[in-house]
Amino acid sequence: ADIMFLLRHWDQALSYYKLVGSEYHRQHAYVQFGSVMEMASYCIRSRGGVGSSAATNREAADSLREAIDSFVESEAWVLVIRATCQLITICLAANALESASGAALKAVTALRRVRSPEGASGSNLSAGGQSISVERNDADHMRVVVDVAKGVFLELAAVCFQLMSPRPRQRKAMIYSYFAGENYAGTGLRKHAVRCFQSCMSHIGGQGWTAVENNLNWIIALEERKTGDLEASFSGLAQLLKESSSPAAVHLRIINELFSVAEQHKKESE
Repeated sequence: ADIMFLLRHWDQALSYYKLVGSEYHRQHAYVQFGSVMEMASYCIRSRGGVGSSAATNREAADSLREAIDSFVESEAWVLVIRATCQLITICLAANALESASGAALKAVTALRRVRSPEGASGSNLSAGGQSISVERNDADHMRVVVDVAKGVFLELAAVCFQLMSPRPRQRKAMIYSYFAGENYAGTGLRKHAVRCFQSCMSHIGGQGWTAVENNLNWIIALEERKTGDLEASFSGLAQLLKESSSPAAVHLRIINELFSVAEQHKKESE
């Protein structure tokens, strides 16, 4: 199959991949079956060429969905991320925004199964269908990769909901932008988090959700401070204090944060 693929004999390669795929499936060799279905998708798309028909795109997408399900079964998370990116690319090329958002959110749901390596110097991760012992640093690295991927998929789903026509789904776009921001913030990608939280603001503008806007402005100001953009943080807090109709306790909290940001800015300027 691989030789036929390298020689660009797409139909022959596809037939061999399907032949060996059925055997892998029968033996519950999930990583191998997923890899074969991934290659089958490449063959289908290459056979169709640029501007493939809707039927070709559907066939390639279905093959990738089988690959993803098989990778999830074996907990091969990096392969899940890779195959999902390919599936989303196919959906976006066909302007199938609902399918693209569905693929992204399904991957997020699957990646939530990745366990955090806590309470031990080592941990077990599944790679290639086998449970292997890894050092804590490797397990932490895998967790970060998964969390970043979840953030990317959530943000992509939000963009898809925003671009849907004739009626964009602004509420869903706001919710998933917020979740993406939380994921980015949790992995230390503060600037990406700020971008997502600011995107939330654009989705709810003019709807009278004052409490939500105040909360988002507070989160954005805190994240901007963590990125080192003290001027933006101070400006956001000052504007929030000016416009907020929150209780006195909340105002006091904003004032304390304002003084703290001003003090930090003074120290860094000296």
